Formats: sequence, structure tokens, C-alpha cells
Amino acid sequence: GADFERDCAAAWVKYFKQWRVADVQRRRRLDELRRQGAQEMSVQTTFAPEGGAGEKGKGREDIQDMLERKKAR
Repeated sequence: GADFERDCAAAWVKYFKQWRVADVQRRRRLDELRRQGAQEMSVQTTFAPEGGAGEKGKGREDIQDMLERKKAR
């Protein structure tokens, strides 16, 4: 009811205030690193099935299928 909506809204406000502070700090760190001559790198991450090395082609659908199989156990 009303308590849930109030608490939920308060949690989102808190989250976004914290996110904004963290984002400002991140931007400042990046600006400082650029001034120091740091080079930006492109980084990609993958999900590793069953704790092993990630395979190309593993996408959201593969991960959803894996979760569904684990739920069925």
C-alpha cells in the first residue's frame, strides 16, 4: 500500500543521489587521468557459463536458458 510506495520512492531517491555523487566522482577521475595523458581502452565483459571461460556468442538468451534450467532442478 502507501507504506510500500513511500519506502520504494525513498529508496529510489537515495539510489539516484548516491549514483549522481559516484558519477561526478567518476567523471572527475577520468578528466584527471586524461590530463595526465592516460589512454582510454575499450573493454568488453562476458558471462562465463558454469564458472568456466566465456564463450563467444553467449548472450542474454543463453543466460536466461541457463537460469531456467537451474530453476527446474
